[in-house]
Amino acid sequence: SVGADVADERLLISIVRDVSERKEIEVQLSKSAKQLAFVTDIAPVFIAHCDKNLRFRFVNKPYAARFGLLPADVIGKKVGDIIGEDAFESIRQYIDIVLAGEPVEFDLELEYPSIGNHFMHCSYAPEFDDAGQVIGWVAALTDITDRRTLEKAIRRSETELRQMADSMPQVVWIAKPDGSVIYYNDRVLEFAGAGKTAEG
Repeated sequence: SVGADVADERLLISIVRDVSERKEIEVQLSKSAKQLAFVTDIAPVFIAHCDKNLRFRFVNKPYAARFGLLPADVIGKKVGDIIGEDAFESIRQYIDIVLAGEPVEFDLELEYPSIGNHFMHCSYAPEFDDAGQVIGWVAALTDITDRRTLEKAIRRSETELRQMADSMPQVVWIAKPDGSVIYYNDRVLEFAGAGKTAEG
């Protein structure tokens, strides 16, 4: 009948429209995912997106590459399986904080089984669903091992320089351009008589 044909045609048009809209959404989501990967892959930080069950939902290429992996090798795996249980236990308290809904930032030396010890600057931000429940977190990590190594070397050099200056028989001091003294060796105290006073 004519009425049945019209109804069938309307149903077919509705189905075609629904499928077309769904395909368009899938294409847009795919484009968005590719754009996100492109942007994060060139960022000078390691980026990871994890769910509340402690599984990776996304990592950028640099994050995976430092473990000799591709992002596809990491996604879906538990955090501890990738970074190692010792490193995971070191960050567990910060994961608890972010899963409680609070952002957290910290520096920590982590012991990775596959790449050794690294000093990391970590910034975690919670992810919320529409109801305001925490469903995961995003981590942005920077390897600061070289900086920490340099800082340690500078501190060691300063200590050695002070020890050398203190062992010299001459009076040694360092002053700013305004004349305020920022360092003097032990001979200055002896020269000023403070050493004798302290000894009694």
